[in-house]
Amino acid sequence: MTKFTAYAPLKPKEKLQLWQYEPPPLKTDVYSQSLQQTTLNLSRAFINFFEKRAKYPRFKSKHGKQSVGFPQHTSIQDDYLKLPKIGLVKAVFDRKYAGKIKTVTVTKNSTGQYFAAINQIKPLLETMPLSQVNEAMERVLANKTRYRIVLVSEEN
Repeated sequence: MTKFTAYAPLKPKEKLQLWQYEPPPLKTDVYSQSLQQTTLNLSRAFINFFEKRAKYPRFKSKHGKQSVGFPQHTSIQDDYLKLPKIGLVKAVFDRKYAGKIKTVTVTKNSTGQYFAAINQIKPLLETMPLSQVNEAMERVLANKTRYRIVLVSEEN
């Protein structure tokens, strides 16, 4: 036998509160170029599908890996990564970065950890003559180089 539960009708004040509820805006807090990057990724996925290079793009669950790309206006300031619309984010870097950053992709894995992939850095090169190889090695080991030292042969 099925048991039915009776619910009390809502009072007028409670009805008014339900009517006044508005969901928060979604797209105003997102960097516009990140949305464009996502659209380009989806477009590329469908192009690859129709040209028989990949399977049909699948819907990705919000509980798995998620990523967002920042194609411009990112920089590194001391131990922080500056992202548009987010601001400064404390980060641990595996190396020193110097030069102009082109793209940053922030990824969240299923355990809630965040990672940032810094792509297409235009390096700042230092050139030194081949005769100064010992000084160049000392600078590299002392971590006093801007990014990379290139040894150039001396021409007479």
